[in-house]
Amino acid sequence: MNLQSQRPKNDRTYEFVVVSQPKTGCAFGDQPLSRIPISPPLVARLRIFDHEGVEVTAGDDMPFFTCQVSLLTEDGRSADLVVPRSIPTPIEDEAPAETPSSKRRATGRMSSGRGSSGTSGQTPNASGSQRTVSQSASTSASIESSAGQGLMSSFTLPTRMLAGDRPAHADIYFDENKQRRLLFIFPEISVRLVGKFRFQLNLTRLPSSSSNAPVPSFAFASTVTDVVTVVERNDFVASAPDGIVSALAAQGFDFPMLNSKTLIES
Repeated sequence: MNLQSQRPKNDRTYEFVVVSQPKTGCAFGDQPLSRIPISPPLVARLRIFDHEGVEVTAGDDMPFFTCQVSLLTEDGRSADLVVPRSIPTPIEDEAPAETPSSKRRATGRMSSGRGSSGTSGQTPNASGSQRTVSQSASTSASIESSAGQGLMSSFTLPTRMLAGDRPAHADIYFDENKQRRLLFIFPEISVRLVGKFRFQLNLTRLPSSSSNAPVPSFAFASTVTDVVTVVERNDFVASAPDGIVSALAAQGFDFPMLNSKTLIES
């Protein structure tokens, strides 16, 4: 797990810890209204340390913390958008324009009874057909190669890969050990296409009207999850809630993932 922290002007250090690691997801394709959230849901804990390394509470800053989630490929490249790839259309060979001299030559051949002109006349069409098949084969190979990475589809415009509540705000809950934790919870994130991905979390701070202190443009903390495998709907099996997810559900937090079995069967 990749953890990074920054030290803003208040001399505090921030650290992300993923306490609920997603393992699998259900690709929703072009059906966002029937999508199923990743399982288990993504939950991250924020830890704050003072300049002496002592863990402290968020205090008055807590309402202004926000966490943004983005999608990465398995090897760490941005995968937030599906960018359509244009497929080349084969161009058939155009017949050469006839000239008076060529007409005379053709008339002469026909009157002499030579039958080879029919065969030679078909040759350009045959070679054009071969080129068309070759182009189609190379295009299919390109699509299959991209589809293997989970980043290719038939969308005609750039389309977002993630659906759900991408930004989250901090809140305090008890974990499975009855300890108070400052958590960012993403209960209904879904991924559009099949593939292997990672989620990146970035902590930022919203400006406060009661403070004139400048808000840093960089992320206070950042972390990247383990690899999440997104599969087709028929292959998706949701994980049984346990650990901190069970603890949060017992405190009344609503996880749509817990109803995913009903969604799959409907």
